[in-house]
Amino acid sequence: MGLRTTIQPGDLIVLPLKTTKNIALGICTDGYKYLADQPEDRRHSVSVNWQRTDTPRSEFRDDLLYTINGALTIFQASRNSAVARLKEMLHGGADPGNQLPAAPGGVVDPEPKITVEAVRDVIRTYLIENFAGHKLTGLVAALLEAEGFTCDVSPPGPDFGVDILAGCGPLGLDRPTLVVQVKSESGQVGTPVVNELKGAQNTHGATQALLVA
Repeated sequence: MGLRTTIQPGDLIVLPLKTTKNIALGICTDGYKYLADQPEDRRHSVSVNWQRTDTPRSEFRDDLLYTINGALTIFQASRNSAVARLKEMLHGGADPGNQLPAAPGGVVDPEPKITVEAVRDVIRTYLIENFAGHKLTGLVAALLEAEGFTCDVSPPGPDFGVDILAGCGPLGLDRPTLVVQVKSESGQVGTPVVNELKGAQNTHGATQALLVA
C-alpha cells in the first residue's frame, strides 16, 4: 500500500482539491498510522503540514499539470524536475519550468490522462501566459462581437467596474445590454469586485452583468 510504504516524514505532498479545484502543497510530518476509532474511510492516515492550500492550477506549467492530472493513486513524481519545481512553489515561488537537473529515479509517473480538467488547464495556462492584463479584455470583446454584440472597450487603467459595454444593434444600444468586468490575474475574485460590477450594472441600466476571471 503506497500510503504505508511510500510516504515518509519530510516528503513533499501534493493534493488536488476537488472542492475548490486548487492544489494543496505540504510536508509530511508523521508517517503512516492506522486509526481504528475513525470512520472506515479515514482510518489510514499520514500527518501533513499543509503550507499552501489555495494554489491555483493556472500557476503550474502544462507538463507539471499533466503529471498531477495523471495521479489516480499515490505515486512519486519524477519527470521534468517535478520535485525541485514543486519545492519552489511550496515556498511561494512560481513554477520555474523544466530548467533544473532531472530528479533521480523514483516511482515512474503515471501516463497523463486526457480529461476535461486537463484540457481546461491547458486553456487556463495559455490565457495566463498570452493574454495578461488588458489583452484579455480585447479577447473577451472579440468573443462578444462574434456573438453579434457591439462593444465599447475601456482603455487600460481604472475602469470603475466596467471593462466593456456591449449591446445589440449597430450602435450597441439595443437589448440585451451587458456590462463586463474582466480580471486576468490567476487568483480568486473577491466580493468587492462582484459588488462593484452590480453597481455598474445599475448605473448603466444594463440588462445583464458578466464577470470574466
